[in-house]
Amino acid sequence: LSLELRNNIISAVKQSAALNHPGAENMKVRQLSDAIHDEIRNKVMGQISDSLWEIIRSEGSMRTEITETVVSHRNNNESKLASCFP
Repeated sequence: LSLELRNNIISAVKQSAALNHPGAENMKVRQLSDAIHDEIRNKVMGQISDSLWEIIRSEGSMRTEITETVVSHRNNNESKLASCFP
């Protein structure tokens, strides 16, 4: 997790309406956690997706690992499919 993404998540949690609404202090931890998750999920997932695309498009070892994993998985699935239709 990049430091920027981590900081964005922390900031989103601190600013969440669920955490800052009257009565939040009376909610159970699980209820409050679920409310925060529901509130910030899409924003954070968008940031994670953007970060992943940056990694995939950049040069470096993580890009290589991701590419090798995708190719290996695809080849594995193709060989499984081919064995179903001899």
